[in-house]
Amino acid sequence: MNKQETWDSWGGMGPSTPVPAGNYVAKLNECKLTYDNDGTARTELTFIILEGEHTGRYLWLDYPHLPKFGFLARMMWDACVMQGMPEGDNPEQMLLTMCRTFGDMRGRPFMLTTSVRTYQTSNGETKSRSNIKKVAPVNQQAPQNAAPAGDAPAW
Repeated sequence: MNKQETWDSWGGMGPSTPVPAGNYVAKLNECKLTYDNDGTARTELTFIILEGEHTGRYLWLDYPHLPKFGFLARMMWDACVMQGMPEGDNPEQMLLTMCRTFGDMRGRPFMLTTSVRTYQTSNGETKSRSNIKKVAPVNQQAPQNAAPAGDAPAW
């Protein structure tokens, strides 16, 4: 395959269409710490949908490390089933600890609840995007050979 055929076979992103609003089981694929132009730290989480019609599609959740966005970090912390408060003497240290912890959760599945937001760009173009509204742990199912729940027979 020559260079042009290789390039063409990779295709393009094409028009971006959001996944429909709903609930999705998705794994945490990546967590990274970035910095905005003003130096504000930001946590960026990338999820990949694992089940259903939209398997393989990506969803993103990101937030700046500012106290007013702490609810997003707390939602993810709770979804990771972390006990207690993260280490740190101030909000920034706590947010950095949370970001490091989320990085250790790569590959873990979560239940995501999404919505679709439609908005106008500065040049009047209408666009839509998926927003993650809730992140929760995936309920763990009992192993196939586990004892049934309820009253156990007397042996």
